[in-house]
Amino acid sequence: MKRTLPCIISRQQAAKLLSLPNVKTLQGLRDKVILQLLYRCGLRNSELINLLIDNVNLEEGIIIVRKAKRDKDRVIPLDKETLKLLRNWLAVKPPGDYIACGIKPNNAGQKLSSNFIRLLIREYSQKAGIYITTRQGKRKPIHPHVLRHACLTELLEEGFTLSEVQEIAGHEDISTTQVYMHVRPEALIKKMRNRKLTTAN
Repeated sequence: MKRTLPCIISRQQAAKLLSLPNVKTLQGLRDKVILQLLYRCGLRNSELINLLIDNVNLEEGIIIVRKAKRDKDRVIPLDKETLKLLRNWLAVKPPGDYIACGIKPNNAGQKLSSNFIRLLIREYSQKAGIYITTRQGKRKPIHPHVLRHACLTELLEEGFTLSEVQEIAGHEDISTTQVYMHVRPEALIKKMRNRKLTTAN
């Protein structure tokens, strides 16, 4: 079956996006945690909004994604920055079970909707001036899955094995994970250009 390569953003664009929230404010810290979990953990939008405080183990530095796609649980280790952000957020967030929660008086601590997350990512994308071009040639702000795509692509670039990325992503079929090997082929291009032709003696 033919698979279409996903749209992603560059590392520089991701860094610009993540620099926008003001983590000195409650909203900024909440938003940064949302961006970080999508981009650094490769969560799906649905997994993010259903992530509970009980699913976060700060001592072990992991999150447990419960009943993800096809009702399978999985464990995702956290990098140091994401772990630090979660510690800071959990210390100040409104009471409630959900990590990604409302902060206004009428929804403080309540679960956010997937549409809220999409609109939030869209807003930050527009603020940063970061857009993707669709297969139809249309220029659009990014959506949550673009950050997941970027995460999985970068993991492979950084030397994670296909099976490791498959486990982090929660892919049932490894062929789904293999698609990300072809999104940014720079490393493969470099290797090909550096090949030496053996000369006859």
